[in-house]
Amino acid sequence: MIITTKQAKGGRLSVLADGAEVFVCDAAFWYSLGIYEEDEIDEERLEEIRAENERRRCCAAAFKYLSARAYSERNVRMKLAKNFSPEAIDSAVERAKELGLIDDGDYAELLASQLLEQRHYAPSRIAAELQKRGVSRDEAEQAVDALEFDAKNEIARLLETKFRNSLGDEKGVRRVCAALIRMGYAWGDVKTAVENAADTEVYYGEE
Repeated sequence: MIITTKQAKGGRLSVLADGAEVFVCDAAFWYSLGIYEEDEIDEERLEEIRAENERRRCCAAAFKYLSARAYSERNVRMKLAKNFSPEAIDSAVERAKELGLIDDGDYAELLASQLLEQRHYAPSRIAAELQKRGVSRDEAEQAVDALEFDAKNEIARLLETKFRNSLGDEKGVRRVCAALIRMGYAWGDVKTAVENAADTEVYYGEE
C-alpha cells in the first residue's frame, strides 16, 4: 500500500493508504516512524502503527480525565469505551496504574472521607455511593471500616446545625427524619435523637 498524509485539525496528520484515510495521529508520532510520502508498507505494518497510535491516544485521554479528578478503574474504562477499543483501554489503564493514577483503594478512602465530612452520610450510604462510582464491594467496605464514625454524635451534630431550624412543627420533624434515613442512618438512632431534640414522639414510617 502507498502511504500519503495530509494536514488534519489541531496540527495532526491524516494517514492515507492508497488514497483512503486509515487514521489520524499526532505529527510527532508519525514522523518518529521514519515513513515518508509515497513509501510502500504492507497491511500488517500499517495495522501495527494504527494500533499503537490508538494506544497513545487512549493513554492521553485517560491521563486527561485523571488529571482533573480521581476516578475508579471502572469509571475510567466506561469513559474511554466511547472512543477506544478494549485493547487500547487495557493498555491505558495498566499504564495509569503503574503511574499511580488509578488506585481504587485510595480512591475509595478519599471519597468515603469526603462523603462523611462534606455530606455527613452514614456508612451504609457511603458504601452505596462508592459502589455507584465503580468501587468494588470489598474495597467500599474496607474504606467505610476505616472511617471514624459515631452515628449518635453525627446525628446530634446535624440536628444542631443543618436541621436546627426544621424541628419546629410536625411536618418539619417528618422531613428531618426522612432526610436522615436517606443519608443512611438507622431508624432507631434517628428516632431517639429527633425525639430528644424536638421533645416530641416520632413514629416509624413518618416522612
